[in-house]
Amino acid sequence: MIRSLLLLMAASTALPASAHLMVARHGTLNLTDEGGYLMLSVPVAAFPGLDADGDGRASEGELAGAMQDVSTRIHDGVLLSDDAGPRPLEGLLVHGADHDAATNTHVLITGRFDPAEPEGPLTFSFELFAPGDQPQKVRIRRGEHVVDKVFLPHAPELVLRDAPADTWARAGIGPAQGASLAGLFVLGALTAGALRKRSAPAR
Repeated sequence: MIRSLLLLMAASTALPASAHLMVARHGTLNLTDEGGYLMLSVPVAAFPGLDADGDGRASEGELAGAMQDVSTRIHDGVLLSDDAGPRPLEGLLVHGADHDAATNTHVLITGRFDPAEPEGPLTFSFELFAPGDQPQKVRIRRGEHVVDKVFLPHAPELVLRDAPADTWARAGIGPAQGASLAGLFVLGALTAGALRKRSAPAR
C-alpha cells in the first residue's frame, strides 16, 4: 500500500503544468466494497455566489470565501441513496479544476460515499447544473458493469439496477481492484494539492 501511495505521489508531481484532472462537465463514480469514490468537474456557474467578481472563473480566494455554501450545495445536489435515504459523502475536497486561476471555469470535486450495506437499489442523483441546462456526463462503474449517464435538469437521477444492490462485497470487485480504484481517488486529491501549490505566488 505504501508503495502504491508513493507511485501516486510521483504521478501527481509529474503532470504537466497544463494538466486538467478531468474533462469539463464530466465525472466518475466507482462503486467498490470500500465505498463509492466520486470525482466531478462542475462549472463555476453551478454555484451561485462563488464567482464574486463576475469574471466567470473561481480564484482560490473566492473558493475559500464561499466554501461553506459550495459544500452545502454539493451535499444537497450530489446524492447516492437507497431505501434508507442518502448515504454520507465523506472527505469532500473542492479545488479549481485547472492549475491556472485565470482559466478556472470549473471546480474539481472529490469525495467518498459511505460503504454501508445498501438497503434496496442504489440511486445516484446529480443536480449541480449551471444556467443553460448544460449536461453533466458521469461514468458509473460497479464491478464489470459500466454506465455512461448524461444528467440533465429534467433527468437528474439513475437507479443502479444492473448489478446486485444488497451488498457492496457482491459488486464483483476484489480487495486488489478496490484498492486500485481507491488509488484513483487519492491521486485526484494529491494532484489537486500539487496543482494548487504550483499556482501559489512565489515568496
